Amino acid sequence: MISLGISDIAWPTLEQRSVPSPFDQIFSSLGTGGNSGIPVTQDSALSLAAVYGCIRILSNALSSLTLETQEFKNDTWIATTDHYLSPLFAGKVNPYTTANFLKQFWITSLCLTGNSYTQVIFNRKGQATAFYQLDPTKMKVELKQNALIYTYSTLNAKPVIIPAEEILHIRLMSIDGITGRS
Repeated sequence: MISLGISDIAWPTLEQRSVPSPFDQIFSSLGTGGNSGIPVTQDSALSLAAVYGCIRILSNALSSLTLETQEFKNDTWIATTDHYLSPLFAGKVNPYTTANFLKQFWITSLCLTGNSYTQVIFNRKGQATAFYQLDPTKMKVELKQNALIYTYSTLNAKPVIIPAEEILHIRLMSIDGITGRS
């Protein structure tokens, strides 16, 4: 049997070939072939046309779906258009980001890292007034004393702890229940 790196695909064979399989070449270009030791980053993954194309198709298709607000009445969820968030989700979620772009960001982040982080800004009434996307590669999430601690690192500043109440954290499959896996 020949093991093909991280693919965990094993092909029965009668001979050992010195020429690498196409799968080994693909996975080694991603830096995940086991022997290369080169980590896969968002940029290196997106530099592959197939990865870029798949994520673009997914993010464009899913971002075209509307975010709808609902309220719970008489033991059932009912769509509502008069919720204060409805205009925010239909237009701009902050001064420079549309709701459509924010949804694309969520899907892209989930595909590449398994996590999407958005900082929610609240007014004095406790209502969300803006959503700002955060780079998932700069976020550290820890569980301390039964509370999630979100620490965001910027390029030139000290790491900032953002209260868990201000983070919309969407995660994919999770082994620990704290962060997602892609």
